[in-house]
Amino acid sequence: MSIGARHELARSVSVRYRSANRLDKGRILDEFCAASGYTRKHALRMVLKPPDAKRPRRHRKRASKYTEVEERALSRLWPDSGYLGARRLVAALPDLMAALERHGEWVPETTIREKLLAMSVSTCGRLLKGIRARFKPRGMVTTKPGTMLKKSIAVRTGTEWTDDHPSFFEADLVSHCGETAEGSYLSTLTLTDICTGWTETSALATKTQIEVCQGIDLSLRRVPFDALGIDSDNGSEFINWHLKAYCDKNELLFTRCRPYRKNDQAHVEQKNYSVVRRHAGYARLEGDHHLKALREVLGIVRLLVNYFEPSMKIISKERVAGRLKKKYDAPKTPYQRVLDSMHVDQERKDELTKIYLQLNPAALRRRLKLAKQPLLGQDLISLMEDQNEEP
Repeated sequence: MSIGARHELARSVSVRYRSANRLDKGRILDEFCAASGYTRKHALRMVLKPPDAKRPRRHRKRASKYTEVEERALSRLWPDSGYLGARRLVAALPDLMAALERHGEWVPETTIREKLLAMSVSTCGRLLKGIRARFKPRGMVTTKPGTMLKKSIAVRTGTEWTDDHPSFFEADLVSHCGETAEGSYLSTLTLTDICTGWTETSALATKTQIEVCQGIDLSLRRVPFDALGIDSDNGSEFINWHLKAYCDKNELLFTRCRPYRKNDQAHVEQKNYSVVRRHAGYARLEGDHHLKALREVLGIVRLLVNYFEPSMKIISKERVAGRLKKKYDAPKTPYQRVLDSMHVDQERKDELTKIYLQLNPAALRRRLKLAKQPLLGQDLISLMEDQNEEP
């Protein structure tokens, strides 16, 4: 029974109740409690003083715990987080605030710090509610089918890899060709570890087989743990003898996804937008000038993504009443997942911690904005920052 129906019932019962004797009043009150679901005490109050149908019901507004001071403080931290969504931002705030205080970028008052650290995800979403217009330009797909060599490279079925062990990477290529694939243009090679989410990107002058193989080798040497496997799409830039020989030489398990099944590489496909397109855009990039700028941008982005931007992993999927219900773990940065892994040496963890303590996220964001100017221009950078805000 709706609230309006309960109020209407209370008004009709009130007339009978006032004119009834003591015995009938008890019976009427019992019937009203059974029909409305109210407790007897509350039902008695409703019958004696029923809500007025003409006068709108007053809603008492609870005093807000978070004022404009906390909202301004959160707005100050949001750009330094990379415009994270509410759930990831709440998880990133402790480390982000500690890093900014450590480098003297921002030292909040104690009360403000305590309120921000105790903030829930829903409250964070309400405070960050604002302009969220999303514009998603479309880039061109330049992947071409590989050679007959793909018969020698197994299709990844999921049984060969263990997702709880770091070192298994998904690889993909992002083309910066703009609206035409003619001529020579830059590309970005992206490698993402399945277990930790650690992401490495390399700017390539061309997408030749040799340069892609060299980019993979450079990326794997920057990873803080040993690689055990690589999974790619069916493009000719990956399915070739150069990369096959490289994997055999370094004892890497080389697999490929199923044709026309992009979800087989969901981890790296997500990074193609959130890491590459979000900062390099969809414009055509070519020449040494753009190559130098793109390498500088990707070098800064890898530090921000791996050390300061938390991500969530799906724990389980369950279909309930025709809908797929997904359960995620607590948001963590790739750096935190590496520290939690028992498969990574303590010496490498200590090296990562030393690097992390030296990083200033606010300074990195300022450097990133300057580095993007040769690629996008100042006006386009400001526009993309507004459009790339996460919900």
